Amino acid sequence: MFTVTLLTAACVSNVVDDDGGDIVEPGIPRTSVVVPIVGGAATRNPLQEFYDGVYLRLNEAHQEQDLALMQALLANYEREDVSEAIAQRLAGFRALAMGLEFELHAVAQARLRAAVPAGEDPVDDGQEPAASEEIGKVSHYELVLPPLAGVAVKLGGGSVDDPIAFGVDVRIRDYYLDGSSRTHEDGDVVLLSETVLLQNQPLRLPLELDLGPSAAVKRELDLRIDLLPGYLGIADRRVPVRRTTLAARSDTQWPQGLLGVRDKPLQVLRDAMAIGDASRFMHVRLAAEFASADKQQQVRRALIDWVRLGRPDQAMVAMAALAATTDVAIPVGDRDGWLAWWQASR
Repeated sequence: MFTVTLLTAACVSNVVDDDGGDIVEPGIPRTSVVVPIVGGAATRNPLQEFYDGVYLRLNEAHQEQDLALMQALLANYEREDVSEAIAQRLAGFRALAMGLEFELHAVAQARLRAAVPAGEDPVDDGQEPAASEEIGKVSHYELVLPPLAGVAVKLGGGSVDDPIAFGVDVRIRDYYLDGSSRTHEDGDVVLLSETVLLQNQPLRLPLELDLGPSAAVKRELDLRIDLLPGYLGIADRRVPVRRTTLAARSDTQWPQGLLGVRDKPLQVLRDAMAIGDASRFMHVRLAAEFASADKQQQVRRALIDWVRLGRPDQAMVAMAALAATTDVAIPVGDRDGWLAWWQASR
């Protein structure tokens, strides 16, 4: 249904976890990161039991995304005089804390912006370009992720052992002249084409969406990008991250060549209804959608004339337009219901 093209990234078939050679299918997140238990019941002592309580608090803080508590606990209990077994456990939690810090930073700072196509000059004033508003045209976006202050983060790409993967999820809902609608969802998993050191400049991940043509009168597009489970490189550590939604946005698209209806919706509506043939049905519906709040009463009066006196196809278009621009729960096709509503609302 759609194509996701990463101009600086490539699609992948799997992610390799070099700990044990496991192959994790893309899009199937690892929901937790396990810190290995070192030692067993035979070697337990009061100090180990004390640290078991520390581990429990660290794990709960990680699950609750309480970074401040994790950092405070680690600052208190990461000591040089502890055993190697305890040090290994705490090192595992230190890596989890570093991963959590990156996750929280990414959620707070990542942005999903409209972008110009590759090869075109960016907007001179530095403002975000407008998203594509026409159904069937290729849409261009980019994920912008600023660096984490004071921390150099390595995002693996290409053929490295720990590639960073992103999930792209798209949901589109098309609305038609007869009042029906259709929803389609799709997704893809992508990797960076080369390793990126996120330090002084933001990561920019271009996305190109080709959603294809449609006879719809309106299309709603929801786009979301997730960081998928994997490992970052921070301070010579292998730092795990969980599936995290980085950014999302919604846009609305309209039939190609008809955005001009927005300039004079009431005049377009009257002209289209005067002609009355099917070639102008799109104009009628878009005029109703684009009319300002202070013009809606005039629009509804004109549409009700088609409900009352129009041909069956004209009445259907008018009722669908009314349903799309009001909060009235009357089925499209119930002419008597819409006429009764209009009479009661006057």
